[in-house]
Amino acid sequence: MVSPRDKITLRRIAKSSWVRPFAFLILIIVLWDLTVRLFKIPPYLIPAPKDVIIAFWTEGDKLLAEAVPTTMATLGGFALSALFGIPMAMLIAGSRTVEATSTPSWSSRSRFRRSRSRRCSWCGSASAWPRR
Repeated sequence: MVSPRDKITLRRIAKSSWVRPFAFLILIIVLWDLTVRLFKIPPYLIPAPKDVIIAFWTEGDKLLAEAVPTTMATLGGFALSALFGIPMAMLIAGSRTVEATSTPSWSSRSRFRRSRSRRCSWCGSASAWPRR
């Protein structure tokens, strides 16, 4: 005999911890497919989910082989930026002289004073271009 405690009900499944992320993933894929179909987006911009699955199925080995150098380049770039960026940030934060000499040359917005900036008519944000 199956006790009521052992029964798998729809309510019990809906409350389980894995259903919400899985349902969200399904929702994202459905919205992706609908967006591509409704707006007739060309496949070279955003391929349909069906096309992505077919490509993974037919050319999975090639895609995996090409993913390795791409991943290595991405991780190498991240490592170089961390090796350069962290010491530079420490140097700028630790020395007012370095901060005063480096900040204006690195920041494009500091070239123009805020009082001379234009405001965008539809969103209200300030533009970095000076008035004439």
